[in-house]
Amino acid sequence: MDIHLFKDHYYKLKGRSNQRRGGGLSNSYLNKHLQALQKFGDYLRQSGRLLLPKLDIRTESGEGIITDVLTQEEIKLLFETTYQPYESRKHDKGSQFYETMQMRDRAMLAVFYGCGLRRNEGYHLDTGDIHFHNSLLHVCKGKGHQERFVPLTRQGLTYLEQYLYGARPYFINGKQDALFVGYSGRH
Repeated sequence: MDIHLFKDHYYKLKGRSNQRRGGGLSNSYLNKHLQALQKFGDYLRQSGRLLLPKLDIRTESGEGIITDVLTQEEIKLLFETTYQPYESRKHDKGSQFYETMQMRDRAMLAVFYGCGLRRNEGYHLDTGDIHFHNSLLHVCKGKGHQERFVPLTRQGLTYLEQYLYGARPYFINGKQDALFVGYSGRH
């Protein structure tokens, strides 16, 4: 086994057509295979089983997928739906239930949209990650396991405070540090 076997495998993959949708394999798919080959080569080197030079293949560039971005009007409509009276809902669980859900939804919109958080970053937020005194949100589990502090707007802080002290206590049962919980009290 030598480095040429690794390269041949990669270039064979690169030239192969996608069997489900036609065309070539996606760049992200090729990059995952390249990363696996590099890790396998690292393992062989570190374990002393085979002394291979580093695999010198460049990763494929992104495919330039343009994601849909919400307009300001669409965001405004999202916030407006969190103020609709509970009578217009499908299931009648009482006004208290819907008001607490609406407070939670406003806080989630303020954090996810207002702070530009990824879904996973928001999911891993705990109540202690909000720093009201300096208007910051501590994102502990960001992309690539990076920590960062994100500024919160005054309105975002208001929504978070209303949710934390006005709505969240109705959701939690027992000790729960997760910031956003469902109506069942779980993460």
